[in-house]
Amino acid sequence: MFGSHYKEMLKTSWYYGRGNRGKMVVSYLMFIMANLVEMAEPIVLALLINTVQENPPDLLEKSLMYLLLLAGLSFLFWVFHGNARVIERIFSFHTVKNLQERMFKMLSRLPIKWHKDHHSGDIMSRVRKAHDGLEEFTDNGFMYIGTIVKFVTSIGAIIYLLPKYGLIALGLGIGIIFIMSKFDKVLVKNFHTINEKKHIASATFNDYISNMMTVITLRLSKLARKEVVKKVQKYLPIWKKNAIFNEVKWFTITMALASMNIIVLFAYIFEKSATEGTILVGSLIALQQYAHRFTAVFYNLAWQYEQIIHFYTDVKSTNPIRHAYENLPKRYQEEVDLGDWKKIEIKNLYFRYEDEKRNAHNLSNINLELEKGLKIALVGESGGGKSTMMSLLRGLYPANKVTVKIDDKKYDKLHILYDSVTLMPQDPEIFENTIEYNVTAGIHHTKEEAEEACRLACVDNVIKRLPKGMKTSMKEKGVNLSGGEKQRLALARGIFAAKNSDIILMDEPTSSVDSQNETKICKNIFGKFSDRCIISSVHRLNLLHMFDVIYVFSGGKLIGKGSFKNLKKENKTFQRMWKAFEKSEKK
Repeated sequence: MFGSHYKEMLKTSWYYGRGNRGKMVVSYLMFIMANLVEMAEPIVLALLINTVQENPPDLLEKSLMYLLLLAGLSFLFWVFHGNARVIERIFSFHTVKNLQERMFKMLSRLPIKWHKDHHSGDIMSRVRKAHDGLEEFTDNGFMYIGTIVKFVTSIGAIIYLLPKYGLIALGLGIGIIFIMSKFDKVLVKNFHTINEKKHIASATFNDYISNMMTVITLRLSKLARKEVVKKVQKYLPIWKKNAIFNEVKWFTITMALASMNIIVLFAYIFEKSATEGTILVGSLIALQQYAHRFTAVFYNLAWQYEQIIHFYTDVKSTNPIRHAYENLPKRYQEEVDLGDWKKIEIKNLYFRYEDEKRNAHNLSNINLELEKGLKIALVGESGGGKSTMMSLLRGLYPANKVTVKIDDKKYDKLHILYDSVTLMPQDPEIFENTIEYNVTAGIHHTKEEAEEACRLACVDNVIKRLPKGMKTSMKEKGVNLSGGEKQRLALARGIFAAKNSDIILMDEPTSSVDSQNETKICKNIFGKFSDRCIISSVHRLNLLHMFDVIYVFSGGKLIGKGSFKNLKKENKTFQRMWKAFEKSEKK
């Protein structure tokens, strides 16, 4: 059991240690050398004590030699151990970093539906536990190497000094390991159950904390607190059972080891007194030291294995994320570069989806043509399919059926576009952080890049009146942005993020912005991204003259396509929309 879990943790460390695996190998070899040096100390100590007991003519010279040798062993131990610890901790840092990177990649590639079906608090709890478990294991590898080396050298020394009784001790040791495995089999199962219940409790706690305003305003704090405590209390019975079971395990191991220690020492004294009459104190102490270290190995083995069980279950708690990612088709797992494309044709797109509110979203027989530099507007009644089309192009949902033609190449999925598309959503999501963080999302940037995004989104004048400008926190007193200002701030983030995108989607991102700023923002974006394909769901129809092509949606179908001028002349649905817009503008 110990071997299997330890082996799995080593495999996990090796997997996430890519790029630094040499450090793992070197540090482990150095730890082996350090422990071999340390295990030589009882032999030197025995030689020193035996020399003193025998009192030879050159006692002082020999005593000094052995004392210097003991000091030399301590120095040599730290030469290996100290340097290995530094290497190991660097390896641990990079391993955990790779785990975080891998988890983030997996989560960012999983579809929106998966994220909606899995609580963010539960996900964060799983990733945090895996992070902590792997960090603890890779940061303390020296302990496990020490246990293994001390076990082998101690039993080797006992067998050398007492062949018959040494083998008996080895047999008893194997028996103790077997008993431990039986105890720990139950503990592993219980740890897994406790972890799962902790994830649920953590998700509930995070839910209330992230919605604290609702909890306070509706006076739900007492009920919410009871609910959190209730979720925590659910794993108390099995936690208590584990605690009792664990103490029984330790009692059993302690008594078995004490018995083994007594047997080994008494056997040595009995055998030496019967055969030689005289027992050299140094040899007895050396045997006692090895016997003590041998029994200490089992104590270490017991609590270290308990640790490894925790680490193992913590790391494996991310299995639902990993399995969901691995079950994705390979094409969804890796990023795709469209290259230097000229024209993209989306043909016969069909999609049907029912959201968590049981609202149906349908698109049927949709055909779009995208070109670099082309400005495309999507118009139509609310619920007509514009936002759904945007979501499909960005990959928030998979289309049921579609044909995608990129220049001369054909594909049967929209996934080929996902990594070249940026979507600026209608609803602004504002972080409780600085203005600068809200624009850049914490991504590395220059001051000029952040300021340009704000200028293009026409939010720079708002930032100038804030007390600390870009460094102003949204939590500071007096920072109260209007709906339109928040939307412009979120739009600045979209502009900043779109710098590497071939296709830019805008789902009514200026619906709360005044018409003057809205027109200016559109001109700024079109000027900045003149070489990109821009697709925008348009809120105010007065902007339509700025677009090259307009697609008219109704009831999940495409009922018109053309220029602003042509649609006004030929499309009856568009004519009704335009008249309704003109009428509303006159009010």
